[in-house]
Amino acid sequence: MDDRDREYYRQEERRQEYWRHENREYEQRREDEKYERAKSAAALEKAGEAIRNGNTAWAASLLGMHDLAIEIAQRQPVSELPTYKQPLPRERPLDDARRKFDANDFLGAIADYTRHLGSAPDDVLACLERAYCYHRLGDYAHEAEDADRVIRLDPGRTDAYYVRGRAREFSDDIDGALADYTKAIGLQKDHRNAYFSRGLARYKKTDYQGAIEDFTHDIGLNPNLPFSHRWRGQAYEALGDREAAMADYNRAIEIDSNYAYAHYDKGLLRLRMGKNHRAVKDFTQAIRCNPQWADAYIDRGRGRSRIKDYAGALKDFSRAIELTAGGSYVYGARASCRLRLADFHGAVTDANEAIRLEPGHTSAYYTRARARLELGDHPGALEDLTRDIELNPDLSRPHADRARCRIALGDVRGALDDARRAIQISPTLPEAHHSHGLALCAAGRVQEAVQAYQAAAALYEAEGRSEDLNKLRRDWAKALLVL
Repeated sequence: MDDRDREYYRQEERRQEYWRHENREYEQRREDEKYERAKSAAALEKAGEAIRNGNTAWAASLLGMHDLAIEIAQRQPVSELPTYKQPLPRERPLDDARRKFDANDFLGAIADYTRHLGSAPDDVLACLERAYCYHRLGDYAHEAEDADRVIRLDPGRTDAYYVRGRAREFSDDIDGALADYTKAIGLQKDHRNAYFSRGLARYKKTDYQGAIEDFTHDIGLNPNLPFSHRWRGQAYEALGDREAAMADYNRAIEIDSNYAYAHYDKGLLRLRMGKNHRAVKDFTQAIRCNPQWADAYIDRGRGRSRIKDYAGALKDFSRAIELTAGGSYVYGARASCRLRLADFHGAVTDANEAIRLEPGHTSAYYTRARARLELGDHPGALEDLTRDIELNPDLSRPHADRARCRIALGDVRGALDDARRAIQISPTLPEAHHSHGLALCAAGRVQEAVQAYQAAAALYEAEGRSEDLNKLRRDWAKALLVL
């Protein structure tokens, strides 16, 4: 990756934090379904028992048909009521809590669970269910308190350690989370969620090998869930094993072709490998799965920029700005595209916004300077290039461009200093030698200028930059006319 990409990649850990929350939603939906099936099976069993005992009203209530239960109870003579059976259905806080839980009214469910636990303080299942509600509301402190309570009541309850570990992880107590997940695994060797969550925690601690071991164990327990493959791929990539990472991303996509994150990670990996055309296709698939995902547009724009599809990149960066109101990187990237497309005024406007959002955005100063040079605003360009060099003094191109700017403003000595510094930083940068030749020519040292042009021509030719080589030849011809 080049110097202009580095600041973008420093944001990636925060983006992965977002992905982790999103993936956990997938896991929570699976927990919801498991809980719903278990609850339905228990209700059917109790309803069957009630019917066998002649209490049809209670059976109807257990099956959720409360109006029918009341109607049956009202029709049945009091003398025929089974006095030895369960009481007629009545509203209870736990029933209310679970109905609200099922309707995703977690705040209301917490209130009812709290009422129930006031009269049944040892109901560990209700306590765990309330902890889950706290988790969904982002109240991890109360989630951990409920898990602690269950552990005091039942020290061997595996799910309590898992729930407390989850609360600690989301509160950034990674060491505490690891201890709880390990305890849960010790109590239940096939606890799938604990292996997956411990793998994520180890990944966050940069224990990538440990994360791979946990994700592998998780995959062994259930090989057909895509996100364990995707995260194991992330860990492999962090260890430099790109082949294994690609295999895991492909396997995740094979399991679920609509898994946007796997397409996206595959695209990022290909960008890092320099396979830019294929990366663009991967990001396109991620966008197909999630058309509102701004990051996918940003990175497809980066890929398109690398293959010189600047018009396509401009559209992607514009779409990302529409979705997220933009950020300094996106405005800076779009400014660069506009510069490449000769929309110099548009480039200045976007660079202005990037700098407003992030005053230390070095590449935005450089882009604005290039656009101002094209517009003939040499004082403005000089100011931007000077600021860019102050922020990042070891880049060669700003020095080379400032040399040209100073030539236009009549500061030949300053231009020579900048050109020499550009060559010192990067001896193989053709623009540095080209600017040196222009400065030497402006100083009347034409023979030295020709030598600088020769060096620049060889470098342009080696890079296959025919358009820049033609510009150099025109400058060279001017020098020869002076001779």
